[in-house]
Amino acid sequence: PSGAPENVALESPTFDASVALGPIILSFDHAFQSGASGAYEVEVFDGTTWTSVLNGTTWPTGFPPLSQSESLDITAAAGGSTNAQIRFRWTGDWSFYWIVDNVNVTALTNDDLGVSAVNLPLPSCTFSNAEQISVEIQNFGLQAQSSFAVAYEVNGGTPVLEPYVGPAIAPGTSAPFVFATGADFSADGVYEVKAYTILAADNSNVNDTSSAVTENLATVATAPYLENFDSFTTGTGPFPNGWVNATDDDDDWTANQGTTTSGGTGPTGDNTSGTGTYLYTEATPATAGDVFSLLSPCIDLGALTAPQLNYFYHMFDDGTGDMGRLDVFVIVSGSSILVDSIVGAQQLTSADPFLESSVDLSPFIGSTIRLEFRGTIGTGFRSDISIDDVSIIQLVPTDLELTQLLSPTVLSECFSGNEFVVVEMENAGTSPVDFSVDPATITLEVTGANPGTYTSNQTNGSINPGATLQILFGGVDLSVVGNSDLTFYVDVAGDPNPTNDTLEVSVVTEPTISTFPY
Repeated sequence: PSGAPENVALESPTFDASVALGPIILSFDHAFQSGASGAYEVEVFDGTTWTSVLNGTTWPTGFPPLSQSESLDITAAAGGSTNAQIRFRWTGDWSFYWIVDNVNVTALTNDDLGVSAVNLPLPSCTFSNAEQISVEIQNFGLQAQSSFAVAYEVNGGTPVLEPYVGPAIAPGTSAPFVFATGADFSADGVYEVKAYTILAADNSNVNDTSSAVTENLATVATAPYLENFDSFTTGTGPFPNGWVNATDDDDDWTANQGTTTSGGTGPTGDNTSGTGTYLYTEATPATAGDVFSLLSPCIDLGALTAPQLNYFYHMFDDGTGDMGRLDVFVIVSGSSILVDSIVGAQQLTSADPFLESSVDLSPFIGSTIRLEFRGTIGTGFRSDISIDDVSIIQLVPTDLELTQLLSPTVLSECFSGNEFVVVEMENAGTSPVDFSVDPATITLEVTGANPGTYTSNQTNGSINPGATLQILFGGVDLSVVGNSDLTFYVDVAGDPNPTNDTLEVSVVTEPTISTFPY
């Protein structure tokens, strides 16, 4: 209680210090906050006497304190005792706390073997009932080892035990080991694999075991696929529809609407409509090289014979050179394959539209895949990376896409009753479109303050694959003050892909001052 004397001791189990053939090292992590008169002390027992090996009343960091690691040679203090111990003692009066964790006592012995790493496939969508388990075996001792066993357990189940077969592992070196019996990861769920060595003469069991985790993910989507993130709640999640922030990176992607929180970055709104939701990496207060990893749900490419990934990105750094990079990976069968990279700033202003990237997914035909969008922070805080409208489509001969609004370029101004509106249309298909044979109808529907419908018919000329056309709508009435939503549609015979037929943009008509003098 506050104001009363405090004297608390935490003692370890006994250990045999007589078997050590070299220095005995005590390592641990701790954090300390003194308060009025708190003090900490670490002691070692040699079977007769407790000897202080570390103590203090102050801490080098502020409040709350940052933890630090200690590594102490306690060989002399342990005195070769067969029942040595460690004691952590706290004393004080009106004081705060001492936190201790990850306590290890190690020493060189003849026989000391362990698994230093468990190598598992990345979380995937299509694991089998016989997935390969491989480990790395480290010889921590002073004697070469070849006669021992290795075992693994999945989620605490029945151990799989196999003899080591291979050359002797020299002291201080390691060797790989692949189990002949695979693990059953076929059911959806998380799998923790613990692997360890079994050596009869091993005097130290603190380093025998390592573990790793992987997951067989449920397939929650089937291509053709589209995610515009508009159903996401702003923030870092959890996200819906199977999208997740990775847990083994440095920071999380954020769902956002409007501008980002940092000046000199972009965008000013999402790609879908300008008012919806997009995902981005907030580079403040991240540091250079920090990684933001975003994972998609499992997506079954199914019967697509020409699958293509499309996504929109925004990378603006106000000309500072702060911008990092965006890498896109396909995760399939437990492996991660780089399929796209965008490096450095790509937009000239924060209000510039998103750009589109397309990736051929034909190497993965018939597979169930997962996408990873990996943003890496550049040299400064103007390194926000944004993505939107991720889709997987079937490349088809005829596929007209509405890509961006070209005019008006300013979305909030004193519009008139006779505006010219221009939208860009691209041939995303694999064949030319001859409008004299297959005419296209592009419709502009305005809702909100200035409701109306306008139509542009393309009946002459043609458009080659990858080429673009500017579609003009004249006489568009945007004169009424307020918000108006502009929705564009394209319709052409033989276009089976609806995911890119629509473009939505919001504009604001500002009031006009008509009374003078002003």
